[in-house]
Amino acid sequence: MVTTSSVRFQGDGAMMNAFVAMPEGGGANPGLIVIHEMYGLNDNIRDIATRFADEGYAAMAPNLYSRVGGAARFCMTQLFKAFIKLKMDQRAVRDLRGAVAHLQSMNGVNWDRVGVVGFCMGGGFSLLLACASNQVKTSVVFYGRNPSPIDSVAGLNCPLLFMYGEDDKMIAKGVPKLRSALESHGKSFETQSYRGAGHSFMNDTRGGFRPDAADDAWKRTVAFLDATLKDRN
Repeated sequence: MVTTSSVRFQGDGAMMNAFVAMPEGGGANPGLIVIHEMYGLNDNIRDIATRFADEGYAAMAPNLYSRVGGAARFCMTQLFKAFIKLKMDQRAVRDLRGAVAHLQSMNGVNWDRVGVVGFCMGGGFSLLLACASNQVKTSVVFYGRNPSPIDSVAGLNCPLLFMYGEDDKMIAKGVPKLRSALESHGKSFETQSYRGAGHSFMNDTRGGFRPDAADDAWKRTVAFLDATLKDRN
C-alpha cells in the first residue's frame, strides 16, 4: 500500500508545493524527485510518482509553478511562457535543490540515496539538477533538452540514463552532441532510443503515448534506479 500527501517545502525565497508518495512499511527508502512536464504537477505525474512508490521509492513531485498558483490557472500560451522562463531560470534548479533537502529530511527516506527523474521540461531539469547538486546520486532524463552551454555536463555528479523517441524532432537531433560532451568529460551514462516514438511517449494522457516504448522505458528506469540507489549489501 502506498500513502500519498501534499507537502510544502522551502524553495529559493518562496514556499513551494509538492506531492509525495511513500511506500508501505518501515525502514529508510531511497528517495526520488519526480519533475513534471511543462503541463505542471498533474494527475499523470502524481500517478508516475505513485508507481515509483510501488517500486519502493519515496517519491516527491514538486510543483515548479507554485509561485504562480499552479498550471491550472494558466492557458497554454501562459504555460509556454512560464516554461521558457523556467528553462532559462536557475531559480528553478535552486527550488529543486530545496526539494532534495526536504525529501532527505523526511521520515522513511534514506537521505544519502536520492535520485531524480524528469519528463520533457522536467527532463532538462533532471540533468541540470544532477550537474548542480552532489546530493543527487542518479538521474533519469526522459526527452529533455540539452543544457546550455553543453559543457555544463562537466558538473554531472552521478550516473545518467537518457531516453528519447527517434521521431522526436525537438530532442533527437541534440543527442549526438550530448553524447559527445558526456564522453569528453568522462561521465557515466546510457542512452536509449525508441523507433516510432515521438515526444512525451511516456504520457498516457496525451496523443503521443506509445505503450510498447513506455513499458520498456519503465522497466529500464526501475532497473537503473535499483542498480544505482538501492542498497545491495
